[in-house]
Formats: sequence, structure tokens, C-alpha cells
Amino acid sequence: MTPGIIFPVASSLIGVPVGGGLQYFFGRALESEKQFALQKAQAYSDFFQAVALSAQHQSSAELRSAIVDAKVRVCIYGSAQVIDCLSAFEKAGGSARRLPGRSAMLELLIAMRSDIGRRRADAVREQMNIVLFGAAPERDSE
Repeated sequence: MTPGIIFPVASSLIGVPVGGGLQYFFGRALESEKQFALQKAQAYSDFFQAVALSAQHQSSAELRSAIVDAKVRVCIYGSAQVIDCLSAFEKAGGSARRLPGRSAMLELLIAMRSDIGRRRADAVREQMNIVLFGAAPERDSE
């Protein structure tokens, strides 16, 4: 072999395995991030579904278990801001029956949307308030 051909051949022999290894490494990292984001979004969704069900039905052992499970997963996957908002929601009674709980729930939802990458999550605050609590969100239910 001529010296001018050795470098291209050697770089090909080294470059292909290194490139394949890097692609594998970054692919796994991306898949891991994707799975984490999916678990986070599912935990957030399950939490709100359990809270909504508890507002509609008498509490059962199964429903309480679903709520605790969702809270635990929110604490595992959620950002510090989401956990702070979840704590504030719990301090407000863990229910949207009264205005403090509604406000805390809305802040929690906004934090969750922001945490999963929704830009301008705070910009839709009024619309979410109407969707969740109706056209007159300031009234307090008994």
C-alpha cells in the first residue's frame, strides 16, 4: 500500500466503529429522556384524573390508592416547581371546591405544562381557569 492511501483506510476503519458507538450512546440517551418525559406526562395526567374522579364520587380505597400513586409519581418525576405547587394544592385542601384550592390547582397545572416543555404555559391561565372552573371562577362553592 502506498502511504497516501493508508490514512483514508485507517480513518475509515476507526471512524466507522467510533461513529456507530457514538450513535448508539446518543440514541440510548435520547430514548431514556423520551421515556422519562412520557412517565412524567403520564403521572401528571393520572394525578388530575384521580383528583377529578374524587370530586365526582365518594372516596373509595381504590380511588385513594390511585391518588397516592399519582402523587408519588409526580414527586418522582416532577420538577421542584411542580412539587412546590402540589404541596400548595395539598395545603389548600387538595380539592378545587373552594377558591384557594382552585387557584393552587391552576398554578399546579401551569407548572406541569411548563415542566413538560409547553412554552407560554402561563399565557393561557385565564382560558384554563374557564375550562376547569367555568365562566365565573371567582365564586366559591360550598
